[in-house]
Amino acid sequence: MNDFYDGWPHGFIKKIEQARHLDEVSRTSPLYISNRARIYSTAITWLMTELENRQLFESGLDVERVVKSCLAGDTTVQCEGLRELAAEGCRKMRLAEDVFFFNWLNFVVRIAAGDEESAAHFFDNLVRQAVLVYRLMQQPRETGKMGGHPVNRHKEEALLLAKKYHADNPDVVKTRLVQLVISDLKVKYIDIPHSSTVRKWLTVFYKMN
Repeated sequence: MNDFYDGWPHGFIKKIEQARHLDEVSRTSPLYISNRARIYSTAITWLMTELENRQLFESGLDVERVVKSCLAGDTTVQCEGLRELAAEGCRKMRLAEDVFFFNWLNFVVRIAAGDEESAAHFFDNLVRQAVLVYRLMQQPRETGKMGGHPVNRHKEEALLLAKKYHADNPDVVKTRLVQLVISDLKVKYIDIPHSSTVRKWLTVFYKMN
């Protein structure tokens, strides 16, 4: 396949493919959905309050024009206020302003215009760093480090799935719960854990010897 990475090392290409696969499945991951919702709730509550206090809400705002004006350095009260909020948003999410200011500005301006639907797409880009950091934290550690074993990257998601199924049916038997979790993971991943591994993880729900 001819693409923009022709000639790059095979190991790099393999990692890119793996990252693409993870990106494709992460948006439907229960873990991603719950954590994104939590971050979004905190961010939108703060932003709404700031926009209200600064009187920057404007229904029917020409989003593209205002974004261009802000990026061009327009010194109106409106543009200065929106830029300040975008910069503060970067700081609150611990993002590099030089890299993520554009996405934060678009998010701020669209919320100010009352267009939360299109703003959500820019917010998804803003949480990418958190997703990447989480993946790095989940990478298997060196065997024996700190006296333990590598943590399976699917463990936390499996526990969230089990918690959901167990909440829906507290009487579900452990064998069935393991099957349900495995079934969900199998839809999204090719490196799913063995059923015996999942069974061990579910001691939080069942007393297992």
